[in-house]
Parts: sequence; C-alpha cells; structure tokens
Amino acid sequence: MAVAERAESAWHVLTGTGVSLVFSLCAQDEIDSIAARRGEGGGGEGGERVAHRVLTQLLTEMDGIAPLKQVTILAATNRPDIIDPALLRPGRIDRILYVAPPDEASCAAMLKIEFKRIGTAADGLDVASLAQECANRGLSGAEISALCREAGMAAMEVDLHARTLSMANFETAFERVPRRSTAQMLQFYGDYAARATVNLV
Repeated sequence: MAVAERAESAWHVLTGTGVSLVFSLCAQDEIDSIAARRGEGGGGEGGERVAHRVLTQLLTEMDGIAPLKQVTILAATNRPDIIDPALLRPGRIDRILYVAPPDEASCAAMLKIEFKRIGTAADGLDVASLAQECANRGLSGAEISALCREAGMAAMEVDLHARTLSMANFETAFERVPRRSTAQMLQFYGDYAARATVNLV
C-alpha cells in the first residue's frame, strides 16, 4: 500500500477516535507527504489523486459539520514551503513554530541522555566543551545521537570492551558523521520564518 493510502486509512482511524474521546492529540510527522500544495504533481497521477483525497479529507474533518472538540492536531515538516496554504488557514493549523537547532545547554542535555541510553560512561570527558562544539556546528538532535553512536564505534575499534568515551573518539566521530543541517538549510528556514508568521522555539 502506498504511503498516501496508508495515511488516508490512519487518518480515518484517528479522526474517528478523536471525536469520541475527551481529549486527543493527533500527531503527524512529515505532514508534507500528505499535504503538499495541490497541482504540483509528483508521485504519479494515481499517487497525486490519493494525496489530494487525503488532504481534502483532512481539511473536511478539521472544519466539518461535526466539530472536533478537544482535539489538537500537531504536524511537523522540514519543507514548510510546499504545504498547501489551505491547511494553514485560521482554525486549522494556524500556529507555526520553528524549532531551531539546539543551543549549548540543550546539546549538553542531549549528550547526557545519549550517554545513559547507550550505557557508556563519559568519565573525564569535557561534556561542556563537547556540547559547545555540537552547538557551534549546528547539529540537530538526530545528528547528536548519530555522533554518540559513531564515537562508541570508534572506542570499540581501539578496545572491543571499551566502557568509556574520550574526546579522541568524538573527534573521530565528527570526521565520520556528515552534517545534515547545512548552513544553506538553516538560512532557508530563517528566511521562511522571517517571511511567515512564525513563533521561534
């Protein structure tokens, strides 16, 4: 089953459940996959028809005859520029938040979570300096997670039973993990936020 068709089926379930509950939160990641601006093609004629149907159903459910009481819809995307404008009208998804790359304090908190998750000690590791480097590079949460995994692999290359990480391991990881959040991407999001009514987080 195509992605759009699965999304259509899931949306029917979510909205049908949401109407009957006291409070519901419907969260949709990569909302651009089912709510891209109509008429731009992509995905073939059949896929475009399904995507159009999903978007129409979504809009209908959001402001239909039977109101969705106590239902909050949360959507995420890294392509805000291709979202259909109808979805962003007042009463639908009418508040846009830009989640910027984590700052130094957030990077430090993420690193500590990753250390605990992978069960590796960081004795003697300057977490503050590492967090500063992550923030300076503009790493996302996913990139920090990948960085820690790669640092763990670098440590195991030296000692298969390594239980601690060193700055040398992270220096190796910085070289191996490609940066996904490029300066051009961040500039794009900044320009979009400046043009649109966007709240910064």
